[in-house]
Amino acid sequence: MIHLLSVRLLVGVVFTSILSTTYLALSAFQQSLVDSHHVDTHTAVLGSSSNSSSGSSTSEDGLNPVDQLPRAIDEAVRLLYPTDPQRAERYIKRHPGKEFRFYVYDTLPPDRTWQFLSQCIEQKLNTPGVEGNKGGNRTSNCDWGSTICTETERSSGQYSSRRFNRNGDVVLSKLFSEYQGKLRTHDPKEAHVFIVPYASTAHCACKNLAARCFKVRDHNIADQILNNLDYLDPSTLSRHLFFNSAQGDVAHPVMRRLPLLLGLEPDPKMSRSGVNSGHVSIPYVNTNADYQPDRVVELRDESRPGWKLPSERNFAISTIFFRTTIKRDESRVREQYYQAAMEYIGQNKTIGGHPLYVLAESVNAEQEIYDVYKDSIFCPCLRGDTPGQKRLFDAMLNGCIPVVLEYEDSHEKGYPSHFEH
Repeated sequence: MIHLLSVRLLVGVVFTSILSTTYLALSAFQQSLVDSHHVDTHTAVLGSSSNSSSGSSTSEDGLNPVDQLPRAIDEAVRLLYPTDPQRAERYIKRHPGKEFRFYVYDTLPPDRTWQFLSQCIEQKLNTPGVEGNKGGNRTSNCDWGSTICTETERSSGQYSSRRFNRNGDVVLSKLFSEYQGKLRTHDPKEAHVFIVPYASTAHCACKNLAARCFKVRDHNIADQILNNLDYLDPSTLSRHLFFNSAQGDVAHPVMRRLPLLLGLEPDPKMSRSGVNSGHVSIPYVNTNADYQPDRVVELRDESRPGWKLPSERNFAISTIFFRTTIKRDESRVREQYYQAAMEYIGQNKTIGGHPLYVLAESVNAEQEIYDVYKDSIFCPCLRGDTPGQKRLFDAMLNGCIPVVLEYEDSHEKGYPSHFEH
């Protein structure tokens, strides 16, 4: 049974986060399939660029993205009840999307706002010669997630790779803080959900860019964040939404224990099959200019430079991953795949006349990966360190059909899964 609050959160929070890029993967992927079958259909664009708080563009029905959100919420309810449409309609009648409201806090200390934390990361990790950018003077031309930006110059340190994977909490904090549409209320008594625009992963990265967050102390979050939330008490805690953009088991322990958390994946210790942990999973955000909804629509209407239909793509299957010698389950799977694929390629075999492509090394720029995916029909998503893999969404963004292998779940026997936890 889906809890009332869970439904309201999913339909409200997830579709508000559409204002960033969470809709893009599905939109681009569906469009590729539609084009390959020459089906004439209309796909409403629900999102806008993440540097726009109100959404100036309009869809074919004359509504801008912000005005479409209440209707999108109703559609989300129908998706949550695919086998019981009558139940979905009863719920929508009682709780129409246009009545959903959220409250956004603006009481965080100045040095804990998303603006301060993102600038802190840029100053510490994207400046020539600093600790996070050792080994060279190259810096990225993009900020941590405050604006739409296509990276044309990559940092010589870890800034660029971390930015692609861990800036979601900054993007979402900015979007919710700047959103001025009908779903936001400034009266806490009207709020179904309270949004806390604290970029917890950015706070950790500001202190240290290590995989796990160990520089931010528990009492720092309690004193500087939780104690500054005027409407937080035991009765409202489950309606306070927090952000995290690190993998579930490397996020800050305090954040992982919160009953309502938006992030890349749930904490594996809290989430079990059939149990609602209160953690809501979203795709990785994408701040590349060419992958924003309005740009996707433009490409559909233009001569589609840089976008190929499946029949026009050169590779049948393309796989990009980092090949490591660490003897873990995911590494063994990758190594087995690599050996089999290279043998296939060495024999000049093709699939439907199209060759395979394998790149098992670190890639210098995100766009290089996108260019390969745009030229491929199928993109295997091999097992990684954690369930949330960016390559799944990168493949869909570029119209490549992701292929996910199934493995037996090691924690809950009987539940097949493609990931370890």
